[in-house]
Amino acid sequence: MACQQDSKLDKYLLVCEGPTDTYVIKRLASKIYEDLGKPVEIIALAPQIDATTGTWERHGWGGVRNWCKKYGVKTPQDIAAVHPNLRPLLARQSWQALMAIRGAKGLIIQIDSDIAEQIKDIPAFNPAVKHRRDYCEEALHHWLKEKPSKDIVHFAITSFAIETWLLATLDPANIAFASLTAPYNLEDLSDWEARLIAAGFKAHNKDGAIRLQKSPSERYEAYGEQIANSSVIVRQKCASAESLCSFLEL
Repeated sequence: MACQQDSKLDKYLLVCEGPTDTYVIKRLASKIYEDLGKPVEIIALAPQIDATTGTWERHGWGGVRNWCKKYGVKTPQDIAAVHPNLRPLLARQSWQALMAIRGAKGLIIQIDSDIAEQIKDIPAFNPAVKHRRDYCEEALHHWLKEKPSKDIVHFAITSFAIETWLLATLDPANIAFASLTAPYNLEDLSDWEARLIAAGFKAHNKDGAIRLQKSPSERYEAYGEQIANSSVIVRQKCASAESLCSFLEL
């Protein structure tokens, strides 16, 4: 049951791999706050829409890494490495300062854990030692050079990709799951893309391979709506979705 209306607007800053993730997280956050009976604003820090071209800037997981390094902790060595005139500016660049300027309640940093094998600035990912979500969390800590409070900063680490939440909206009898034997964990399915295509999601030929059609990114507004409308079941089936929603409900 929704609580009584609270006029105070909660704001969250959002850093994502791309616009598709932004659309999904914004809509899911709106659904959570609709249920709470409160207003919310999700401020997309990165990537952003270019004011001149009207298109989203290229970002990806490398963009998330670069953002974390830019706004994370600065060591004395980091500051000493730049021109003296720039040191005060560098020292002021932090995610905490961004939150204070925007009056934000929290910061959400999203990354898909399917990129675990591509990370090179910490010891290589070994699935026998650590789950890929835990490994990506370790990478985020490394890039930020700190372990921020989980009440303030949430790592929305999807496994393997945020599209797994779309799979969770489908009926268990859907052809997407025909090759699986229950019980199974949706977030352990590395072939989520092929399963969505089998279920009828739009696909295209890219360099000889059949891939899920992600462009234009605005199509993910509808996907976000589908996920939000099935948020109860998505939260039950995907630990990453449950974790994000719980953070927003704090």
